[in-house]
Amino acid sequence: MRLVVILIAIFALAVASAQQAATFYVTKPNTTGYPFPTAFPVPPEGKALSEVPFDWKRYIEEAVSDGDKVFRSHLARSNGFISSNDEMWGVGESASDEMARNKIAADEVSNGCVLIENMYRDRLKDDAGLLTTLEEFIAHHREAIEASIKLVGGSWDGGSGARVAYPAARLDAFVRYRAALLDLRSSLHFQDFPEVVFPTPSKTDK
Repeated sequence: MRLVVILIAIFALAVASAQQAATFYVTKPNTTGYPFPTAFPVPPEGKALSEVPFDWKRYIEEAVSDGDKVFRSHLARSNGFISSNDEMWGVGESASDEMARNKIAADEVSNGCVLIENMYRDRLKDDAGLLTTLEEFIAHHREAIEASIKLVGGSWDGGSGARVAYPAARLDAFVRYRAALLDLRSSLHFQDFPEVVFPTPSKTDK
């Protein structure tokens, strides 16, 4: 009996090892300028993701923020992976899910912009003239953000696509604004600033 138990255990271990070895996992950083997800799966040459046992669980677990997680989970679900994350708002294919994904991501990028703004303000706090110029720059861009959201999102008013269009327009606007803020690092006032991690890692457990 003991021998049978040992053989079963060995067989189970062998099956588990084989399954683990068969799992494929290669990713590449997202360099599109659009931050979500932060990385994309890379299938073997000549193969589609649907043809290989990609490790979607690991892919989702490696998300660096809430926005990253919801976009990774959505991509995994779109490729047939089912997990507990499917219950998370924003993972599915509905208009409500798309709206949620964009809102979560837009909030994240917006908060990151505030972080950069405050870093710049702190650097210029002892020079009232330069600080005023910075505030003018910030106010100008934030007015442009609001106008962009109204023009793009508002064009969908009266239709079912409006609830998706507004958060999508907000996300796009803040992604562009963040790039504009980082362009200021060409100024001698900000050249020595460290890289600001993007997306900003979430404080909550992934």
